Amino acid sequence: MIGSEILRNISHFYHECDKPTFWFGVLMMCRVSGAFPIPQPLIYGGMILYALYLLLQKHHGLYTPLVIFLIYIPLQLIIVNPDSIFKSWERYVLFLLMITCVSSLIEGAKTAGLRKNIFRIMLFFCIFLGVGSFFAKFLGINFMLPDEKDYVFGVGTFGGLTTHSMTLGPIAGIGVIYGSYLSMRSEKRSKKRIYWIFTALCACALFFSASRSALLATIGGSLVAIYRMKGAAFKFFKTIVGIAVVGILSFPIWSGALDAVIAKNEGNIAAGSMYSSREDRWESRIDEFKSSPLLGVGFDAVDMKLSAKGGQVDVSTGTVEAGSSWLTLLSMTGIIGTLLLLPVFITSYTRVFKKKGMFAGLTCGVLTLFYIHMMAEGYIFYGGSPLAFMVWLTMAVAHDS
Repeated sequence: MIGSEILRNISHFYHECDKPTFWFGVLMMCRVSGAFPIPQPLIYGGMILYALYLLLQKHHGLYTPLVIFLIYIPLQLIIVNPDSIFKSWERYVLFLLMITCVSSLIEGAKTAGLRKNIFRIMLFFCIFLGVGSFFAKFLGINFMLPDEKDYVFGVGTFGGLTTHSMTLGPIAGIGVIYGSYLSMRSEKRSKKRIYWIFTALCACALFFSASRSALLATIGGSLVAIYRMKGAAFKFFKTIVGIAVVGILSFPIWSGALDAVIAKNEGNIAAGSMYSSREDRWESRIDEFKSSPLLGVGFDAVDMKLSAKGGQVDVSTGTVEAGSSWLTLLSMTGIIGTLLLLPVFITSYTRVFKKKGMFAGLTCGVLTLFYIHMMAEGYIFYGGSPLAFMVWLTMAVAHDS
């Protein structure tokens, strides 16, 4: 019954949705899964075509804070002139392309509606990949691309239907929040139970990923989402207590799913501290900010002298493992860039937090998840990153609310 209803909803959504928007959203989310390998030229081509499509739509103008930031970056790159291995100019163009497609850069009722539809596609993919990855664990299916540095502690090696465990973590976390939303929105008890089961399966997939940052982010995002969706402290408390009781009673069933998280934590403690896998990166970002506090070291770049340790830079591709999006904002763009961009982050959150309604609560929860997750993952400026795509999209939908 629930399966046929889901198919009907997908069919209805497809017929109601703007077709370029539908296929663009599907293309962007398919690349997250190893089951649907998408060639990069197709991804970039899709982004270029969709950006042009949006620019041709009727809109009210451009979002000034983002425009100013996008003007600042080229000026900063000219002054700072980071090492060419980082391909900062090329990465800026890709970032600009992504921002045009899914951020709040282009303002207007039409473009806001299109972004909301892409966001709905994102939510569906997240719960689908979360539930699917749970079953993939027991079927021996793992699309995570092998990388020696990911196997240091022997955990964090399960990506399920996604290409990396660090991608599965936040995606399954969003699936948890979306599953909670679907359950609380449903009126029939049978549907509520099924959606809560989907939520639980996504939670298990999150545990399997062994991503501690995603786990903490999901807890924070879920609490905010439930609080905003319930709209009253008593209802929120009642729901949380109910979830806690069910979780405690069923602990013997799902406790094994925590093994990977516990093992990863123990491995980090043995290596020096609970956050040993991130401390080198955090220290490098702070040192870079201190070395160039006003302008930063350059967009999508680092100071090689300060970031040589810990394998933070892939010199063959210029890719940086930054370790924190918030520290990246400071180290790469400096005080000026941070002051220009912070209003975008703050405005998006305050708008959606104040907005009443179930969907606003859902969006606020997902945005909370990303804001917490970005403390330990540095993807905010990478236009080719699926997580960057998702967080800028979520911020836009929150802004549009």
